[in-house]
Amino acid sequence: MNPPQTVLDLVEHFRRNADDLRSNRYNETELRREFLDPFFEALGWDVNNRLRYSETYKDVVHEPTRETEQGIPDYCFRVGGTPKFYLEAKKPSVRLKDNPDPALQLRRYAWSSKLPLSVLSNFDELAIYDCRTAPKQGDKASAGRISYYTFEEYPQKWDEIESRFSKEAVLQGSFDRFASPVFPRNCETKGSRLGSPTIETPMPTVAIIGAGPLGRWLALEAARAGFSVLLEDVMPSNLHHAQEALRSALGPEALPNVNFVSTIEDAVRQADLVIDCVPDELESKLEILWLLDRMAPPHTVFATPTTRLSIGDLANCTYRPEKCIAIAAEASALTANRSREILLRTTPS
Repeated sequence: MNPPQTVLDLVEHFRRNADDLRSNRYNETELRREFLDPFFEALGWDVNNRLRYSETYKDVVHEPTRETEQGIPDYCFRVGGTPKFYLEAKKPSVRLKDNPDPALQLRRYAWSSKLPLSVLSNFDELAIYDCRTAPKQGDKASAGRISYYTFEEYPQKWDEIESRFSKEAVLQGSFDRFASPVFPRNCETKGSRLGSPTIETPMPTVAIIGAGPLGRWLALEAARAGFSVLLEDVMPSNLHHAQEALRSALGPEALPNVNFVSTIEDAVRQADLVIDCVPDELESKLEILWLLDRMAPPHTVFATPTTRLSIGDLANCTYRPEKCIAIAAEASALTANRSREILLRTTPS
């Protein structure tokens, strides 16, 4: 599909005036009004609430003061009042490709609000970030970056951009499928020594609730299969024993793939698969699944080791019964193929 004439006009206007627009004299407010607002209107968003919706149901909230504890993003794009992604704007004199500060700022906003994807742009450049990984001071600008475009590429890449971030794509579920980690995406990395790009496909994150013997065993198998692992336990002594056991089994070089946390919320907020290791008793299982359902993202799959309880009865306490499965405790070691099977068969295509 050809890009809208509005987008072609914006690209041509920026090309003709690039030197002036990239100077420090041109500010962010002007950039937002003259370029980013019409660009996202071309993607179908009612950026300036021309339809006069109430505050609760506006498509776009500018500088939403209550959206994040980390600061105020420039735009929050919503559907039915539910935030879907942030857009952080910078003036064109701020270069984005190699500058880590704007990327870190955006990722902190989105991480704080549990949004999987968000956008950084000065119109000259536009970058899409996976924000499910906790941002850290010192991260490079490329950390978590999924896609990067220059303004010259917008016309030929329009179908790709529209299929990800247009309002129609969000309403039809394309955005959620793109954001879902069970559909592998290529993440940016530096080129190899031969000059060819190195492509990394992110592996799903497995959260394990309980660092007792079963939890340590599952964490070990998941780490060996190449997954990112979050192992949770409220008892510091259990986490310490788990850390020592995994360091002995995996070696210190592999241990960074395993993170140890003391709250369920920290464990599951970015998880793709959660396995609970609570006692195989109805009350304990119902309690943990009820809790997980309220803390985990909508795409997360719950696996519960049980030999005697009905998964149907357990799943009915959640809002995602189709994403709840039972695994036999004595045969629940995670191989890479088994985990992919679990994720794919419980995720809509």
